[in-house]
Amino acid sequence: MGTERWRWMRMPRVQQALVWARRRLDGGMATVLFTARFVPFARLAINLVAGASRIHPPRYLALVALAATGWALYQAAVGAAVAAILPGGPLVAVPVSIVLAIGLGAVIDLCVRRTRG
Repeated sequence: MGTERWRWMRMPRVQQALVWARRRLDGGMATVLFTARFVPFARLAINLVAGASRIHPPRYLALVALAATGWALYQAAVGAAVAAILPGGPLVAVPVSIVLAIGLGAVIDLCVRRTRG
């Protein structure tokens, strides 16, 4: 289907997001997939670009499944921990979650690069 089929896909902001997603997928797929779990439009852009770029499906699906499972477990754990420790609830948990997700994705990308050579 590509990334320019519908008019909304050709809008400048959407095109900027798709270009960003393509660059990021090329630079470190695990970091992007883990981080995109926390940003609604990023999830859409990453999935569109991954499909249009014909990324190897088994690798993509494995990373997406791992990212989604990690996101769900992580959100439950962070939510419970932050609620028990700090006042502020979601206003504190969301930024903490994003920072830790970026770090987790970066660590996975580093591990994948080391195993490839």
